[in-house]
Amino acid sequence: MNRETVLREVLKAANTSIDSIKALESVNTDKQFSVALLEQEKTIRSWS
Repeated sequence: MNRETVLREVLKAANTSIDSIKALESVNTDKQFSVALLEQEKTIRSWS
């Protein structure tokens, strides 16, 4: 995937993935939040 395609996919996911937002809102501590962000970054990197 090229960068533009990845960005389109990220934006599409951001618009449609309410579950992800709810999951982030349910995170209680900074450590858990950091882990959640790392997991999302791994997922996005796996697309390219």
